[in-house]
Amino acid sequence: MRSIAYSLLALSLISGCSSTTAFDFFKMDEDHERAMTSLHTTSIVRSFETEAMITTIYLNHVYPDKYNDREYFFAALYMKDDKRLYYKDALQDPEYTLKLNGINPCHIEALPKDSQLRRLMPIKNEWNRYYLIKYPLQQEKVLTLVLENDRSLTASINYEKDDE
Repeated sequence: MRSIAYSLLALSLISGCSSTTAFDFFKMDEDHERAMTSLHTTSIVRSFETEAMITTIYLNHVYPDKYNDREYFFAALYMKDDKRLYYKDALQDPEYTLKLNGINPCHIEALPKDSQLRRLMPIKNEWNRYYLIKYPLQQEKVLTLVLENDRSLTASINYEKDDE
């Protein structure tokens, strides 16, 4: 009986003293909350080895006032052999493409390390490359991003557009 009383006393002393909890240290602003709800990851795997991994954020959802004339995505991309992502008008022969509903991007911009968009991405490492990717405005409510390589390996991510 005495040990139960001591346990309850110790428990009440430990739990009753703090006015903050661990969750108070993880509060996000609205931009980060919308970015986290829009965050999706997929990868291309061959023979149990990751060839490419992409994490995307649909920026039209995060910043609807700024990104509304086209479909905008922020992407963190890892490719095993340090390849780059190019859009259809680039001079390089693309080994990987990222299509939205079967359409090539209008523009892909590699982002510098000090880009403001990079603060939205919880994944920060030396082997990822970060891109702002623009596509023509889509009428479809469901947006499907498909990462594919020249060996017909694919991975897809689905987004649903907000009701306007």
